[in-house]
Amino acid sequence: MHLSGRLGEAAAECAPVQRDAQTARLLGAGDAAAAALAAAYWRNVYPLMPDGYRSPDCRAGGPMDERLADAPWLAPPRPQRFDTGRAGINPQRSASCSELCCWASSPA
Repeated sequence: MHLSGRLGEAAAECAPVQRDAQTARLLGAGDAAAAALAAAYWRNVYPLMPDGYRSPDCRAGGPMDERLADAPWLAPPRPQRFDTGRAGINPQRSASCSELCCWASSPA
């Protein structure tokens, strides 16, 4: 995204976040799996990114919202909280992005 002219880290992160579902579909994921992956990243990984990579403007209706049809903030909310024990993640270390996304996109 930097090559497209987005020089700031937050803008360079927000643009692809909005394309996660589309990218997953291009790589062969079905619609539901692609939407779940994008929503899982948005809910579980994006909030943990370093401050410079996040922006309060990256949200539905915000200045960075490109109004794409499958932006992750359009996904319905997941009803339960993240449970590291259920996910088999050791609470003594930080969970990886793949652990968070894979757990969050699995059936409840």
